[in-house]
Order: sequence, then structure tokens, then C-alpha cells
Amino acid sequence: MAVDRGTLANAATGTNSRRWVYLTFDDGPGGGTAATRRILDSADVPGTFFVVGSRAQRAKSVLTSMVRDGHSVQNHSWSHFDLRTIKDPRRDLARCSNLIEDATGRRPTHFRPPYGATNARVRRAGKAAGMKEMLWNLSATPPLAHRNPPVRFRERIDEVLERSSHIVVLFHDASGDVEGTLRLLPEAIKGFQERDFNFKAF
Repeated sequence: MAVDRGTLANAATGTNSRRWVYLTFDDGPGGGTAATRRILDSADVPGTFFVVGSRAQRAKSVLTSMVRDGHSVQNHSWSHFDLRTIKDPRRDLARCSNLIEDATGRRPTHFRPPYGATNARVRRAGKAAGMKEMLWNLSATPPLAHRNPPVRFRERIDEVLERSSHIVVLFHDASGDVEGTLRLLPEAIKGFQERDFNFKAF
């Protein structure tokens, strides 16, 4: 699911003549989180980690170190349920935000609904909890299934650039093909560097 251009424009900073990329990672902390951070730190680029509260509660020190090292920790809900289907999505989001703030000293400003499943009610719940919804306009999942993921990923960068100079990339550091993601990530970073993107975090 791609983020609409209005949401993306509101999230990004700078002018249309600059290219900005946000590398975002969903579903952690998990098995790929530490290796993901090592890759980001080696390349000296920031990442935005949309964490699941029920998983993060067992790894609060990980959240603390993420922020200390210049990365961003944002809200991917407490339960990782489809927020459209639960009775009180605001409570679920607020519980995750409380955990993040307790661990990092910073309250999340953005949330990403699990599965990208959203509607007006979910967006209102996020707003009531003090956050903007942030989806994505380039997912790494389809390129990972390609016979040559780095080549396909670079093709996707160019395809998205035809519509927007600001790109929000969806990776996963705790679900799906984590090993494939870790192999792709350095090449993805190079692809953005080759195209003179500026790396940002939310």
C-alpha cells in the first residue's frame, strides 16, 4: 500500500528540488534489529523504527540505544492487530507511545498502522494520541522476491521518483525475509546515495 502524496509531503521537509529518503523498519525489535542498526551505523545514515509495544516491552534498552545513536523510534501499535477491527485503537496506540516515551524520553510523533490497514477512525485515533499516520511509497518486499533484488530495488527508486522526490521505504527487521532484507539494505542505501538523496528520520 502506498502512502498518498499529501501525507508524504506533510511528513517530509525541504523543497521539491531536494531528494529525501526515510528508511523505515517495521515489527521490531526482533531478530534483525541489531544487524540492521550495524548496517545503518556503518553507512552513517539514520533509520526510523516503527516498533510493536508488546515486543518492545521486553527490550526497552534497545529503544533507548536507538535514540541515543541517532535513530528514531515510532509507533507501530501495541498489539499489531488490525486497528480497524479493535474496540479502542487510541488506547492501543497510546499504550505503545507510553512505553516508547518511558524508554527514550521522546514521545512518538508518527504511527504506522499494522499491515497498512487504515481508515478515518484509525487516523482519528492516531491524531487523538498526538501522532500523524505515516505509510510508505516504496516497499522492499516485492524486490526481495525478484531474482536480482538490488537491481529491482534501484528500478523501483526510479519509478517512484517519477511521482515524488520524497521516498519512504518500508523494510522489516523482525518479520518476513529478514536475511534477505539484511543483504538488500546496503545495496539499497547505495542506490539512494548514487541518486543524491538526503537521508532523514521522523
